[in-house]
Amino acid sequence: MSAADETAIQALSTAGAFCGECGFQPGDRGCPDCERCWAGYVKALRAAGWAARAEVADEIDAAQATKDAAEVERFGTLDHESVLMGEAVRAVAAHLREMPNVASSNEPAPVSDFFQPGHTYYDAESAKYDWKFRCDTVTTHPEDGERTALGWRFFNGQWQEMAYGEDDWEINQYVGVAVTGGAS
Repeated sequence: MSAADETAIQALSTAGAFCGECGFQPGDRGCPDCERCWAGYVKALRAAGWAARAEVADEIDAAQATKDAAEVERFGTLDHESVLMGEAVRAVAAHLREMPNVASSNEPAPVSDFFQPGHTYYDAESAKYDWKFRCDTVTTHPEDGERTALGWRFFNGQWQEMAYGEDDWEINQYVGVAVTGGAS
């Protein structure tokens, strides 16, 4: 299994995907049935065209090398425009590799230190309250820069608009209990 696939599997676990048969908690990696499910998800993502950025960068480099070799074989050298184009293409590939959270890294993706737009957060301990928070945007105070997450909170069977600040994040420590997507 590639490092990119392993990173994708860890992301699936952190997001809450599991086999449905075990006592799973987001981030767990101990159940063999979950591991089989995640491997199947990654296989399906690959079939749908997903690839890690580093792999895409490698493909870009290989395609440019093939193009350059064909031109040298045909004309004996690369013309000035081809050299410039090749440099630009290789720069894009290098940029892809340098982007944060590249899936080929052996390090897990960094955990967020605040709510992220496009994520719905839940607290597994508050099942009796059925609490969730869908973050739609994050804004900052114009003077002190303190972040505020704006979105919708589901609590006691109702959705209502809500703003959570940095203190709310620090008190509740919602790290690792986010699922991407809408208000589900």
